[in-house]
Amino acid sequence: MSKTNGTSKDSEEPKSAGQLSQLTPKQVARAMGVSESSVKRWCDAGEIVSTLTAGGHRRLSHESVQQFLRNNNHLDVDPDIFSLNFSFGKSDRALHRGKENFAEALLDGSEARLRQIVTDYLQAGHKPALIFDQILFAARAEVRKMIEDKQVDPYVDRLGTEICLRLMFEIRSNFLPPDSNSPSALTVGLDGSPDSLRVEAAEVLLYHEGWNARAIGCLIPFAQLKLLLQQHEPGLVYIDVEQIRDSSSFFHELSQVQQVAQQVGTALFIGGTANFDGEQVKQLSLSLVDCYDELVTQTRMELNRLKSV
Repeated sequence: MSKTNGTSKDSEEPKSAGQLSQLTPKQVARAMGVSESSVKRWCDAGEIVSTLTAGGHRRLSHESVQQFLRNNNHLDVDPDIFSLNFSFGKSDRALHRGKENFAEALLDGSEARLRQIVTDYLQAGHKPALIFDQILFAARAEVRKMIEDKQVDPYVDRLGTEICLRLMFEIRSNFLPPDSNSPSALTVGLDGSPDSLRVEAAEVLLYHEGWNARAIGCLIPFAQLKLLLQQHEPGLVYIDVEQIRDSSSFFHELSQVQQVAQQVGTALFIGGTANFDGEQVKQLSLSLVDCYDELVTQTRMELNRLKSV
């Protein structure tokens, strides 16, 4: 997932819209279980049609690779190479397959495989928010269900979370930084919400959208959240909630946070895995988001509003 230096003629490079329907020799080699040099040799022999990008990097069309597989009876090729959606649209089938593969990699504790899945889907043009919603966290939920059913050791989830946190850092480092004058945003997990990965994921997405975003952490008490609002006066705060122990107390505390937010001009967004009372959230004039894709959509409108002021 690290940035390439462009020294190899067949190394990965950012893809334009026209290149997203093509494959690299490395992708084909991995899918077929052969060496990259073998794929290049088939290209040189004309068995697989390839073209060169403006930077001199080799690209192979899906059609040519599929024809080669049929001609040579390669029936055991990894189907993922063809299930990815190499357009800017969304493929439910590709995302579902990605979730299954990600869950398997989590169970195996394979950091390399997890990184490769995320990299492949990002390079294929899938939105980061959809990758988080429908692959990463969907797969993680399946693994956690297996842990609840005592089919898997809890250590699997702890290891997977550690790996995914490292992936979040790598993903963020590959995004262009927002303008220094862009509004600031904070992401926090409230007291009783220990999932730091969800908070980090929200920060990565807001950063990608152009916010000067910073993840504060999880298990943050309401009193500390109010202090953060007063000290930093951010343009936006995303609050992630995993569980609500006492609904009455929770919304009372949240209303006080909202009062401070209104005083300093901060827009509050709330989401997570907790079961929210939508009517109470609405009464507090909070923006409730059901998933990361919705978070991106709603906060994008808020960012545009702030930039137009």
